[in-house]
Amino acid sequence: MNLSGRLATTTLGDLLGALFREQATGTLELIEDKGPRAGRLHRVHLQDGQVARIESPDVAERLGERLEREGWLTAQQREQFSQAFFGKNGPVGRVLVESGWVPEPVVSRALHEQLRSRLDAIFSLPDARVAFRVARPRVAGSDPARPLEPKEFLHGRPRRRERDARAGGNPSPTGRGRLPVEGDRYRDLTRLGLAPTATRDEVRRAFRKLAAALHPDRHLHASAEVQETLRRQFVELSTAYHRLAS
Repeated sequence: MNLSGRLATTTLGDLLGALFREQATGTLELIEDKGPRAGRLHRVHLQDGQVARIESPDVAERLGERLEREGWLTAQQREQFSQAFFGKNGPVGRVLVESGWVPEPVVSRALHEQLRSRLDAIFSLPDARVAFRVARPRVAGSDPARPLEPKEFLHGRPRRRERDARAGGNPSPTGRGRLPVEGDRYRDLTRLGLAPTATRDEVRRAFRKLAAALHPDRHLHASAEVQETLRRQFVELSTAYHRLAS
């Protein structure tokens, strides 16, 4: 898999799309090396192609602040928790849940929204040096957060083909075996994490890989809420595939 060495020659959406199609696990590093922000490093951690965690020097609302704003913690409780957490090992979200301060579904949702806001900030980078590092073994006791779904980090994001079109470039012609891209077809291809130039074979392979991961039969011991989410995602995936295959 070849990734562009600079963000200015592509887009973050294209990079994440390529990594998602490869079901890559590792860290996408974006290093700002020009101007007053030179030296700033942003890390996007991926698990099986999905955005699982982000490290960035950009200011983001802390988990405790978000939970206080939503009414799950008072300012006093947040301060008490900060003192109680000091010196403990493990992610803040996990400690909040295991200490009984906030229910796990609430922490999971807050972490997920925090992850989306951090990714939105990184999408605003005009340029950076790009590198991808293979994953180290996962650390036990991670935050109770779920990764971003492909539609959350791919759908509606800036892509190079759109930037080139706005600049007056000519889009690549639809080659033999390629799928026409318009309306629902564009959304369906995005749902499968594919580019508009995807072939029917690529559509079939992407569907099989995603379906194997999402199929409800593989998650029989999950909670009812998780099973319902997986069922809905599997139906959406199947619908997209059958529309593209028709």
